[in-house]
Amino acid sequence: MGDLVDFLEAVMLPFRWLVSAIMVGFHQGLSAIGMPAAGGWTWTLSIIGLVLVIRAALIPVFLVQVKAQRRMRLLQPDLKKLQEKYKAEQTSSRGRPWRRSRWPCTKSMAPTRSSPACRC
Repeated sequence: MGDLVDFLEAVMLPFRWLVSAIMVGFHQGLSAIGMPAAGGWTWTLSIIGLVLVIRAALIPVFLVQVKAQRRMRLLQPDLKKLQEKYKAEQTSSRGRPWRRSRWPCTKSMAPTRSSPACRC
């Protein structure tokens, strides 16, 4: 258990350092413009600044997610057609679930450049 804790601490160390640096930077900046260094408002505004920085850093990830959702929404009619086409073949003669091939999905995704990890 101690090895796992040491490993996780080593992994999280850069994040802890970065968060601390951002918080202290905001605190020093606010103190430099005249807010009391020991005041609670200075630390409160530093935390708000940290949250804004993290949100701004996550904007590119959010935009990629939105684009992927839009592409998947465009694929939805084609995927419905494929589901209807292969609906009769979902069980084999032995009554076991039929494993669907992925080639129809990947073929229909080519125009929208969507992820091939989807399921039909």
